[in-house]
Amino acid sequence: ECAQRIARPTTADDIRVNLFRRELQDGRSRWSPVDQEKTRSDGSWRASGLLPGRYLVQSSASIDRPNGAENSEAAVWGFPALYYPGVTDTGSAGMLILKAGQQTQADMTLVRQRLFPVTISVRPGGTCSSVSRSTQRSP
Repeated sequence: ECAQRIARPTTADDIRVNLFRRELQDGRSRWSPVDQEKTRSDGSWRASGLLPGRYLVQSSASIDRPNGAENSEAAVWGFPALYYPGVTDTGSAGMLILKAGQQTQADMTLVRQRLFPVTISVRPGGTCSSVSRSTQRSP
């Protein structure tokens, strides 16, 4: 029988949730992607048919972009990427350890935040090219 993972609602709708399983490859431990779901309108999501093992849960960043706002100077809001139980880095992330037939729950609260544009110049091989990316800044 396979293990399952069920989440309770978050405050966010239509957020991509990634599930990674810890595996050994060539004698090294690594996190392999095993499932990707989007949260339902109530913020919940479910992954089923999982093998027993250690899992890491990550919510992907989501930016609110009203129609025509791509080049707007208006404030940009969204949800930053987080790992269970609501941290920003894998070193602080909590692991879900699933056994055969087990169901578990992992609650995360996503907080909508103002995001700020960041421009970075990169010089590969002595030439300069510009990269623009949106990111968050803590208040």
